[in-house]
Amino acid sequence: QWTDNISEGIKKEFEQFDGEVELRFEYLDTKRIPGEEYFNQLLQFESYKTQLANIKFEVIISSDNNALRFIVEHGDRLYPGVPVVFCGVNNFNPSLLGGKTNITGVLETIDYEATLELMQRLHPNRRNVTVILDKTPTGDAIKFEVDGVATRFENRLNFVYYQDFILSEVPDKIKQLGENDILYILTFNRDREGSFISYVDGIQMIKKYSKVPIYGSWDFYFGHGIVGGMITGGFSQGEQAAKMAKQILGGRPPEEIPFVTKSPSQFMFDFKEMDAFGIKPAD
Repeated sequence: QWTDNISEGIKKEFEQFDGEVELRFEYLDTKRIPGEEYFNQLLQFESYKTQLANIKFEVIISSDNNALRFIVEHGDRLYPGVPVVFCGVNNFNPSLLGGKTNITGVLETIDYEATLELMQRLHPNRRNVTVILDKTPTGDAIKFEVDGVATRFENRLNFVYYQDFILSEVPDKIKQLGENDILYILTFNRDREGSFISYVDGIQMIKKYSKVPIYGSWDFYFGHGIVGGMITGGFSQGEQAAKMAKQILGGRPPEEIPFVTKSPSQFMFDFKEMDAFGIKPAD
């Protein structure tokens, strides 16, 4: 859903140029198929060979950490000289660019602190926060970010990371949570055995067995069981990346386009979930 939302943002921004700009989408699918062996095999896929033989690309938009890594490691070989706009990248560090200069992009900066402050204010008697993460590269990057924020809540909230899980064990884990607990769902795509679950199926599974409030930070969980949070959307990531790509198509070098360092986000709440946990609109 996150990728679909990014794609919709890109298409919306380019729709006025229908007939002038051709968009092509390639899915690495590294959430479903993890590992270095698969990552390296992507170079052998016929779709890439066919594209390169027939199309001269003018700009590339990459979505999420693995796509940026793929472009940095293989872009000069596959798409020599083609400028790049990245988006949806967690825990960004300039070293991720591997010294590339013809690149700019949109960072995926999540305001975890705002959502945690919100949880504490709305549920002052619940001190235990179970943070759900997976072991994907995105999950590991997000955990690094959350670790930095969690120290600011020392003596206020207790954090438990539920990251090394098997999908079949999740229901029993969720059912054990009680009146002192809150759930904070971040990434939930793949378990330690490699089984994949979509974002929507993941939150629906957790909601089915949870008796406690659930909070999140991304729009793909919204309307599926979270109370709310400071929400970041994939659509705005794609839209912003497309605006930057349009500047490049207009002749502006990517190194002259500053990184967008703050993701557009806003507090959002699901009234049904608010009502279930006694949260009033005035709160």
